[in-house]
Amino acid sequence: MSPFHDLFFWLAVAGAAVFRLLAYPLRPLKGAAAGVFGGVFSAIVFTDPLIAHFNVNPDVYKVPLAAILTLVGELVMRLIVDIARDPSKGVALLNAWRGKK
Repeated sequence: MSPFHDLFFWLAVAGAAVFRLLAYPLRPLKGAAAGVFGGVFSAIVFTDPLIAHFNVNPDVYKVPLAAILTLVGELVMRLIVDIARDPSKGVALLNAWRGKK
């Protein structure tokens, strides 16, 4: 798996990044830039490791996974930072997933 990826990878990442920008039109420039950076960073760094971890065919899953990571990468990074700052948020999230109050 090449760290440089291919044209379809970059088209998926660019398309998802543009969608993110259009989905949050009132977001300040700094927040929009952070969102795009976080998403693109996540796609570049985590696509190949996730494909390897789940042992799936990269010819089938690389491009869609890159698009998904571009859309949600910054949100996941923000969640991790929030939990690191306040672990009670992580406990509350875990309880919510378990259906506990």
